[in-house]
Amino acid sequence: MEQHILTILSIAYAIWLAELCARHTMAPYYFVGATQAEMQAQNTYIATNIMQMPQVPTQLVPFKPGSSQQFWVKELDGSWTLREHNDVVVGELGPGHWERHAMSGYFYYVRHPI
Repeated sequence: MEQHILTILSIAYAIWLAELCARHTMAPYYFVGATQAEMQAQNTYIATNIMQMPQVPTQLVPFKPGSSQQFWVKELDGSWTLREHNDVVVGELGPGHWERHAMSGYFYYVRHPI
């Protein structure tokens, strides 16, 4: 008898919940942001101003590396060696520039011929 009452109560609760959900409509949602025309205007503005700005190359350097942190170095002959950051800072490697690997995101140093 007790099991029968629990079943009836659970069915009644399910019906009440379904009716409650049916009465409430979904709240409207809105997209808050720029329209397509506004985005096109922004893109046009940026494109015209970038072309007018002087193009200054930037030097990419690892941010606050440890003194003994190691980086890969692309040597003049195309081989790769593993060196400490101090070697680059002290100038032992000679002229070169930093690059960032496109896939892994790791920094490496490319040596330039003297």
